[in-house]
Amino acid sequence: MGCRSRWGVNEALGAHIRSMLSHPPSILNSIADEGWRDALEAELPAGYAERIALELAVRTRAGGRIAPALSIAFCALDLMEIDQVHVVIVGQDPYPTGSDAEGLAFSASGNGGLPSSLARMFAELRRDLRCAKPSNGDLTLWAQREVRLLNNALTTKEGTAWGLASIDWETFTRTVLRVIARRSRPSAILLWGRKA
Repeated sequence: MGCRSRWGVNEALGAHIRSMLSHPPSILNSIADEGWRDALEAELPAGYAERIALELAVRTRAGGRIAPALSIAFCALDLMEIDQVHVVIVGQDPYPTGSDAEGLAFSASGNGGLPSSLARMFAELRRDLRCAKPSNGDLTLWAQREVRLLNNALTTKEGTAWGLASIDWETFTRTVLRVIARRSRPSAILLWGRKA
């Protein structure tokens, strides 16, 4: 790539960043449920949601692919109203493949077989509780039955586990847990994984 095209890309990226800084987006705009948006806006540090949105936009604008797509990254919040949560399972980070990552911790909709962590969970459920083996890795029914499936990091760089470790998703996740604990008094919060 010659200097001219390299500078053209950098100039376009710089113009996009300047535009975003003058009208900052917010990750909260990606959350469909108004109750969650309002509660998190009141609890998150000032400017946090805008800073995370800017970091994600810069990475995708520069050609990076994020898993899951930001449009479904907040699925764990959108499937259940804020006061309906009774159990929270916190995972580490999304599956690094776009076909598997779907915004719910451990859930996978990909067609290439179950990710190893989900296969181990299902094996434990069969061994311990004699549950039948599910036909797929979609855990949407768990989320609809008052089990919040939330990852410590809501996005990752596609193809790389913990690929967006520099983005401070931990503040977001801790805030979600704090809001849940205050509002719906979950009976259990389970942290599954070394970095959960």
